[in-house]
Amino acid sequence: MKIKVIINTKVRDYSRERLTRLIGDCLSSHQLDFSPTAYRGHATWLARSAAAAGYDTIVAVGGDGTVNEVINGAAGRDVTIGIMPLGTANDLAAFFGIPRNIHRACEIIQRRTTQETDLLCVNGSLYATSGGIGLPCEVVDFANAIRSHGRTGRLLRRLLGRKIYVLATLLAVSRKKRHHNRVTIYHDGLRYGIDALTVMADNLPFLGGRFRMSPGADPSDGVADLCLIKNSKSRLEVLSLLSRVMRGTHEGLPYVSLRRAGQLTIDCDNLQAFFGDGEILQEARRFEVRVLPGALKLIVPAKDGG
Repeated sequence: MKIKVIINTKVRDYSRERLTRLIGDCLSSHQLDFSPTAYRGHATWLARSAAAAGYDTIVAVGGDGTVNEVINGAAGRDVTIGIMPLGTANDLAAFFGIPRNIHRACEIIQRRTTQETDLLCVNGSLYATSGGIGLPCEVVDFANAIRSHGRTGRLLRRLLGRKIYVLATLLAVSRKKRHHNRVTIYHDGLRYGIDALTVMADNLPFLGGRFRMSPGADPSDGVADLCLIKNSKSRLEVLSLLSRVMRGTHEGLPYVSLRRAGQLTIDCDNLQAFFGDGEILQEARRFEVRVLPGALKLIVPAKDGG
């Protein structure tokens, strides 16, 4: 294999030099080229350049945000994506059982068992896990602020791991101001408006490792799972709802609607942020979301556990 290894230099626990040495030793039988990221969006440029240069495999070393940038750079090319999950949530890797351990992740790449999985596209930006508008965007903002808060942020990341999203959720709910968030949603010939706490279009059943927004989501079924939640005046009601979401038992609640769609449009009364793969992707008042079936060729563990 001709492999481009794109390393997010902000990953914790490993220095760039150590990562390069470990991965180089594990994949020494392949042609490797290592590229560290220097700024946000750099992995997209690196992946696009690698795909154009004829690399058949691109390995993203980092979290879901790094994978997202690589996907957006390699989309539409005949290239396979591998993951070494060293981020906070690592939702895509967790769903497919890709371990955090470098040696075991390298063994999976060596065996090169691949699976075609869906991608979601919102206004031209791709994502592979979960995405949407509303409260989760505020949670993402708080989580990123916590992680980037110097030594304290690094300590909290190390101590909490994925639980940092629970802390960010509590902060977002406690500081959330009550305001109307009117959106109109179109899909499958339907049109309906809601005052939305959140509108999600998901490819995976969980978000941030703990919140099971769309429990039935399957990234290979060719549709997005929608989770629509109406706004609430009560912070306690929101917290109660989120505890149900963490267990995946919110279906059937009167202010929750779970649906499926191959594409949808979200019209917003106000400018909104849309997040995907744990990052804010863009801001707009109208979002066109569609599913790209089988658009991602991903290296996954073999069924025998390898």
